Amino acid sequence: MGVAEETAQDQPLSGDERPAVSYLVRFWLEPQAAESSSARGYARDLRTGEEHYFRDPLSFSKHIICRLQAGHQAVENRTKTGSEVEEKVG
Repeated sequence: MGVAEETAQDQPLSGDERPAVSYLVRFWLEPQAAESSSARGYARDLRTGEEHYFRDPLSFSKHIICRLQAGHQAVENRTKTGSEVEEKVG
């Protein structure tokens, strides 16, 4: 294991490297039968413009967690690739 690889793995991710997703989010209540209502939601990814509609807040939470995990995996892959390149060069 080279010095460059140890350094890349041991240091925490900077704010720019941490997976983050920015959304414009709106939730509202839709009236249903006799005195009940259900929460609905809308989210627009501010980076990509993708729009998502949700039947409840839990669906929104699951969506965000999946997006963050995907972003984290992508950052890990970039870090490993960068470490391998540095080790080969060094």
